[in-house]
Amino acid sequence: MIDITSGNPRLIMRVQWRNGKAGKSNTIDARRWFQSDAGEWIPTRKGLCCAPEQWDKVIAAVNQLRGV
Repeated sequence: MIDITSGNPRLIMRVQWRNGKAGKSNTIDARRWFQSDAGEWIPTRKGLCCAPEQWDKVIAAVNQLRGV
């Protein structure tokens, strides 16, 4: 896991392995997390999850939006 921001909530990126109908696959997940009153970090529904081979397209789209 990589913390992109600090504080509460945080933006965290991680690689996850999933078991789906097509078998095991990994995904890259960038998501907001918040810390509960009990101190546990919990992911929110706000985020982006896709296969690693799609990240070049995601990065290109973000750069296009930023005007890079």
